[in-house]
Amino acid sequence: MHLTLRDSFNMNNKKLRKQGLIPGIVYGKNFEPVQVVANKKELQEIYKTNKENKIFDVTFENEKHTVYIQEVQNHSIDKEIIHFDLHKVNKEDVIHTHIPVVLVNKDKLERQGLIVQQQLMDVEVKYNAYTQPAEIDIDISELGHGEHLRVADLQAPSGVDILGDYNTIVASVNYPKTYIETPDE
Repeated sequence: MHLTLRDSFNMNNKKLRKQGLIPGIVYGKNFEPVQVVANKKELQEIYKTNKENKIFDVTFENEKHTVYIQEVQNHSIDKEIIHFDLHKVNKEDVIHTHIPVVLVNKDKLERQGLIVQQQLMDVEVKYNAYTQPAEIDIDISELGHGEHLRVADLQAPSGVDILGDYNTIVASVNYPKTYIETPDE
């Protein structure tokens, strides 16, 4: 993605957005913060693809920088991106974020008449910026009625540390409750 340096005194943010540009900032360890603008469509596509846990390259002032999306601010009504923060990464940088937990073979249990309830959709993790895990998959095909998985049961990809309470329930399996109607006496 190409970024253009922004002179903060020349144009206000509203005017930039009317021109299809989104204001942002790039910062990082041992890197002086730089105000930039990005093409709205290009930024939306990058955000859709990378969210806030994958690194990618940007170019400004004829230099390539490896970054990840630290934060995106959306308009309160139309949810359009109105500002973004990019964090420049080094080989030593550690990213703290959330990644999705995917229940593998959920359909197998549901075909057996079991109800699978996923209480935790994502988990907080930390990893080296260049590791870039997409998700944590966990096979639940061996679970039975009344059983559950906890965060402690998740197998993190190599180089990824799971943070948070290891006793938090990720998913549980049960038969549906049935009600037997009794005739009124």
